Amino acid sequence: RSVTIWEKIIAVLLCKGDLSDEELDAEPCSTVELFRFATTPQKALFTMGIISAAITGLLMPLNQILSGNVANAYLTHPNETAGDSAALAIVTHIVYLYAAGTAVQLLLNFVQQHLLLTVTNSVVDTLRREYVSAVPRLDSQSLDSTSPGKQSTELNDNNDKIRDGLGEKFALVVNSSGIFILSLVTAFAYNWKVSLVLLPLGPLGAVVTGLSGKFSARTIKQHMETSARGASLIEESVMNVKTVAPCNGQDEMVK
Repeated sequence: RSVTIWEKIIAVLLCKGDLSDEELDAEPCSTVELFRFATTPQKALFTMGIISAAITGLLMPLNQILSGNVANAYLTHPNETAGDSAALAIVTHIVYLYAAGTAVQLLLNFVQQHLLLTVTNSVVDTLRREYVSAVPRLDSQSLDSTSPGKQSTELNDNNDKIRDGLGEKFALVVNSSGIFILSLVTAFAYNWKVSLVLLPLGPLGAVVTGLSGKFSARTIKQHMETSARGASLIEESVMNVKTVAPCNGQDEMVK
């Protein structure tokens, strides 16, 4: 399959190797193509959920900034007397900001989860209906090359992956990107020298994440293949129980 330049760059950054040599059972589907099964209001709701995830990510570094300001308020007023409430006033103001930010983050997280899960469940339900309606249109050769049990297992596994990707992972990427960008900008604004030293930790974390995803993807693929074979064997045994039992093949089928 043809690999775009953007995919090659991401593959190099995440240590995924050459994508053109990767063996795939089917042509990958982009996120945009998945939304052809979504209506216009659902697309708008999904966009609102992603925006909520981005805002939540941008607000996360502010908590660390406020915590640092609390420590700075006490450090700049070390010899405060009982009648001097300058540090207390500063800390109280910061606490109010912290409480307001926490309430906003809680609200945005609720909106994000509700909107994304609602849209994702609708898209997955539409995909399931389209898949089931397309099965009778397959030719006899395609139907003979697989089994209903394997098709059902693959459908459920792929739907779970789509639900997990659109409902959680997509928002997690946006949220983490917002945290990283604002943290980077804030760090350079406070002390660019220290930030420059710690800057390589960002790409290093991306490399580690890419390597872990590469190893986990191999395990997930093996799990799906084993699960599909098991489902096919169970279906064959149940449907042909009259043949299996007279031939004393129960133990073999169980193994």
